[in-house]
This record gives sequence, C-alpha cells and structure tokens, in this order.
Amino acid sequence: MESTRSGGLLGAALAAAAALGIAEAAWSQCDPRLDHELFNDDGRQGDRFGQAVGLSDEHIIVGAAEDRIETVYCGSAMLFDARTGLLLFKFVPDIRREGQFFGVSVDVDDTLAIIGAHRDYNERGRYSGAAYLFDCRTGAQVLKLAADDGEHDNLFGTSVSMSGGVAIVGAPRHRHGQTETGAAYVFDVTTGVQLAELLPDTSGIVSGFGTSVAIWGDLAVVGAPQSGAGQVDVFDIAGPGAPRRIATIFASDGEWGDRFGASVAVADHRVIVGAPGDDDLGDRSGSAYLFDISDPSAPVEVAKLLRENGGVKDHFGHAVGVSGETAIVSAWYLDDFEGYSTHFARLFDARTGEGLSELRSTAGRRDRGFGRSVAILSGTAVVGSNLDDADQSSWGSRTSSTSTAFRCCGGPEVVLV
Repeated sequence: MESTRSGGLLGAALAAAAALGIAEAAWSQCDPRLDHELFNDDGRQGDRFGQAVGLSDEHIIVGAAEDRIETVYCGSAMLFDARTGLLLFKFVPDIRREGQFFGVSVDVDDTLAIIGAHRDYNERGRYSGAAYLFDCRTGAQVLKLAADDGEHDNLFGTSVSMSGGVAIVGAPRHRHGQTETGAAYVFDVTTGVQLAELLPDTSGIVSGFGTSVAIWGDLAVVGAPQSGAGQVDVFDIAGPGAPRRIATIFASDGEWGDRFGASVAVADHRVIVGAPGDDDLGDRSGSAYLFDISDPSAPVEVAKLLRENGGVKDHFGHAVGVSGETAIVSAWYLDDFEGYSTHFARLFDARTGEGLSELRSTAGRRDRGFGRSVAILSGTAVVGSNLDDADQSSWGSRTSSTSTAFRCCGGPEVVLV
C-alpha cells in the first residue's frame, strides 16, 4: 500500500499490519514450503547474487554486487514477481564503474526499488558511495542519491531501507568532525531531496553508525555494531527537517565485540537486532534480540534469540527481519582455509521469542552462502544465497548462487495481499 507523510505514516503502517494479522499467525501452525528458487539467468561465477534481498507485496529484489555487465564488474539487482517468481527487470547503474558494488544493499515497495552501491565514486571522492532508485513498473532509473556532505571512503549505500515515500541510507565511515563515527541519511524518494542527516550521540565512543538501517512509519532505526558491544538508535523522523533521537538500545548482557546492531529490522511495534559476535554458545556463535517499541522512547527487551545446538562461528544474527508476529534470523559464516561453513535461517515468534521452523537450502552442504540476507513479509520469507562450493570455489555460480522464497503452508490465509 502507499501512504503519504501528511497522512501519518505510522497510522498507515499500523493499518497494514492489522490487515496482515491473520496471515502472520500461520507461520506458527505449519512448516514452510519452498515456493521459488530465484537465479541470475546470465550469472557468472563470482556475481554474488543473493548478497542482499528485499520483499514487498508484489516484488522480490535480489542484489548481485559483483555481477559483470559486459566487461565491467559493477554489480546488478534483479526484480522478480513475488507471486510467480518470474524475472521482471534487471537493474544496472547508468554509469558503470569497476568494483562499485551496486547491489550490496536493496529494498523495494510496489512502485520503487532502492539499490546501494557503497563503493561508487563521483565528485565527492572514491568510495563515497551512492544509492539508486528504479521504477518497478518500467525498469527505468529515476534518481541517484548521494549525501550532501559526502566524502571519500564514507561507504554511503552500505545499507538501505524504504517506506512510505522516504528512504534511509547508511554511511558507516562518515566522519563527524575528526571522528569516523558514521551517519545515516533520510531522503524524499519522489524528489531525491535529502531531508535529514542522522548522527550518533557523540558523548560516547561510536563507530560504524549506519552499518544497518531500517525504517517503519515515522521511525528510523540505525545500528552501530562497532561501538563497544554495539548499539542501536531510534529516531522520530516525522519532522523531516528536525529528526529526534528518542531512544538508544543496548543489549541487556552486551559485551565488547558482540556486534549488536550489525543487522536491524523494524515493523509492527517490534525491533529485532542481530549480534553475530555474541559468545553465549561459543566464539562468535551469535544471537539476536527482540524489543517491544509500543512506546518508542522506552524499548523493552522481550527475548534473546539463540539457535538450539548453536555453536562456534555460527554468526547467528548476521541478517534479521520481522513482520507481524514472526521474526527471521540467519546464520552465515565462511572460512575458506578451514573449509568450515554455517548456513541456515530460523523463524521465531516475535511476541515471545519462541523458536518456530528452520529454513535450509535445497543444495545442502554444497551451498555455503545460504543466509547471507533475509527478508520476511506476511506469509513469505526470502533467503539470499551468494556463495557456493559445488565446483570447489567459494565464489558462487549461476546454478547455485540463488535466493530462495519460502511460503507458509500455501493456504489462502497466507497469500500475499
């Protein structure tokens, strides 16, 4: 659905959540089934298709950050029909540069797609970064976004999110004064005008702010996983010219290096935060945390999510998503030297933290990239898979670098609406 800022984005989002309530409950009543396997039809080894995924009622978008377009390894993103799995468009940047990582981050609604290219460069300098907006109906590029105060190595476009006519873009190496704290930027997706710059509270030591971002209604959530144990800031962006930080979230048991905030998602009064460096079940076994933000200024930690039988280097919490009553958390880790890999995603009840189903790749142990990215909406979950070792390579191939869409049961109560 579409909404406007003047109509109250938070109210519109709540109405949408209520309409999807019946569908959401179905995840806890049955095991998910495979719905679509999505491929880059002209993919090559190393394209990293599945680096990022996004989901709306009508579309699935998948980033392939090292895809080669003609002779340039610039990256691409592919838009699929969420109901049929058919490819609609392949998006590529208007100006293609080697190594710009177009597709490192993606998001989509029913009319627009946003695609980050954090190593793009322009007059603001090398690796200053960019984000691109494409029309989902025509496939045309409509806008290119850059930070008003962008500089070299800012990595603008590392993370992106979009909702209700606005987009947020993370730049985790932005320098605030002499300190590389990071920043996030809010844009009007119709005009491309920068509405606000979100900065961390500089009273403490903050680093990596903007590594992850999410937006829901008038709330923006920004992760800073390199700040000690990590932190997440919540902003009210209802007033475009004067955003307000209304809460800073920490893990109740956070320790240095947990990387709390490496991934974030927000929807329906819930925030989920990944902490892939957490050590509860072994070195970097990882975890995720659920928060109730019914009062956004006073988030309440509901549950800490761990995988049963989790272990060393799982990096659980690498990617997260939430929709209605369901949360998704993936584990993603690859060690080429030891031949070690972790790849799965798990569903949880977002109200209680109770574990539901576990999602795995149909390729089994051959696919070491499953879980690189996740998205969930209503009765559909999408898991990106950007690496593979079927041919003894860790860089993926056309036949195995995929994204996989799961549907809960397939009954009429979970059909996308």
